[in-house]
This record gives sequence, structure tokens and C-alpha cells, in this order.
Amino acid sequence: MKRYLKILLFFLPISMVGQTAGDSIFTQDQFLWYVKKFHPISVSSDLLIETGENTVLKAKGGFDPFLSSNLNQKYYNDVAYYSLFNAGLKIPTWYGIDVKTGFDQNSGTYINPQNVNPNGGLWYAGVSVPIGQGLILNKRRAVLKQSKIFQKSTLAEQKKILNDLAFEAVNQYWIWVEAYNEFQIYEESVELAKNRLEAVKQSYMLGDVPAIDTLEALIQVQNREMNRNKYEVMYKNATLQLSNYLWFENFTPLEISNTLRPPRLTEINLIDPAPLDSMQTVLQNIEVNHPDIALYDFKLQSMEIERKLKIE
Repeated sequence: MKRYLKILLFFLPISMVGQTAGDSIFTQDQFLWYVKKFHPISVSSDLLIETGENTVLKAKGGFDPFLSSNLNQKYYNDVAYYSLFNAGLKIPTWYGIDVKTGFDQNSGTYINPQNVNPNGGLWYAGVSVPIGQGLILNKRRAVLKQSKIFQKSTLAEQKKILNDLAFEAVNQYWIWVEAYNEFQIYEESVELAKNRLEAVKQSYMLGDVPAIDTLEALIQVQNREMNRNKYEVMYKNATLQLSNYLWFENFTPLEISNTLRPPRLTEINLIDPAPLDSMQTVLQNIEVNHPDIALYDFKLQSMEIERKLKIE
């Protein structure tokens, strides 16, 4: 199973970005594709959107028509004391006016006079209009307004979660790239030291250098091998840390196989820094687009609705 996942991790992202099958570089775009699509935090953030939609749907239920009926009877010694039946329909509206209609049919030997109505029953209809409290804003409208604000806030909250996840993932990715390139530098230094050792040995055999020089060259090789081994461990640890961000369908964890590697320094395309005016535009847009600021703004809007409701 693990072998299958390694093979899958090697081929799928390459096909996604249209690279050749022989390219084993695991790019940042390929890595982020997995993080955004399959990481458990990314997947669970979609539940926030559903929560916001369900909250609005629940609040809209306060404006659904309400149909009710009630039957109250009493019989004693085969005598029908009373039978009270009522059915009604109530239709709430956005402006606080409730439209009502209903039907009463009451009968019985000992019925209360206030419940007496014609033999065929009594139909009624009317409206309920708040004169003071609830005329401008009532609990039902306030809840719906707050639920719509909450729905917008879930989008900002999701963006915040995904931004934090992407930042952490990209930071770990470049730690992995740095560790790989450092390991490659020390790998190359070991090869250079070994070549020098062989050259010093040849010079010693020809009598050009003393024997002590071969010992010095050997010590240099051993020192560089120690450093190479240290950075190899660091690279492997960075690889394991990066694998923590890699998942597949059904929350299946993936690991980076030996067939994948980070880009070398010569393979990284550096982007020119943005001009000063572009950075100023970004800073200005932060006040509008940054999810943290948006969340505080939504919270203030919800509190303002609550304040108006308490005034009512």
C-alpha cells in the first residue's frame, strides 16, 4: 500500500502541471495542490461554509407559515360537556406584521358562553401589527440579519484558516529545499575532498609531498563526511516534516518517495520584487481584504444589530 502511495505521489502532481514523466522535481505548486485539496484542515474548513448556510436556513425558518390545530373535549356519563376545535394559519412577514386566519367550531352542553359560535363554525382572519416594540426591528429579523453576517464571516474564517495552513506549508517546503541544497553542497565537498586525497597520495608516491600531507587530506575527508551525514539527517527530518502536509482521498497520509527531490538553487526562478507602488496598493487592500480585519468588522455589525434590538 505504501509503495502504491509513493508511486501515486510521484505521477499525479506531474500530470496535473503538465511536466514530463522524467522530471522528479517536487515543485511548490504541486505541493500546495495536495495541501489545498486533501489536507484535513483544508477539507474540514468547508464545514464552516455549510455551517453558515445552515444558520441562515434556520433563521429563515422563522418566517415560514405556521399551521396549527387544537381539539379539547370533555365527556362524562355519556354527556358531551364541551368540544372545542380550532385550526389556524399564521404567516409572518419581514416587516413584523403577522397575517392570521383560522376556523373555530365549538359545541357542548356546558360550553362556556364566550366559546359559543354558529353551528357551522366560525372563520376569522386578521393581521397583527406591532405599534411600539418590534416595529422597526424584532428578534426574528435580527436573528436573520445576524445569520447572514455569520455566513459571510465563515467565508473569512475559512480564508484565514487556509492562509495559515498555506503559510505553514510553504515555510516547511522551503526548509526542505534549504536542507536539500545544503546536503548537496556537503555531498559535493566530500567528493572534492576525496579527489584531493587521491591527488595528494599520487604526489606522495612521486615524492612531491611528505606523508603527513596524506594524513591531513584524509582528516579533511572524514570531517566533511561527518558534516555531510549531519546535513543528510537534517534533510531526511525535513522530508518527514513536509510529508505531514501531504494527504490523499479519505484522509490517507502520503510520504515523499526517494524519486522526488526539491529544486536545486540553479533551478529556482527568483521573482523580481514588486515595485513600491504595488506594495502600497497591497497594504491599502489589507484593510478591505484581510480575513482577520473582516472578522472584526462582521463582529461589529452583529453587535450593532444586537444593540438596536435591545433599544427596541
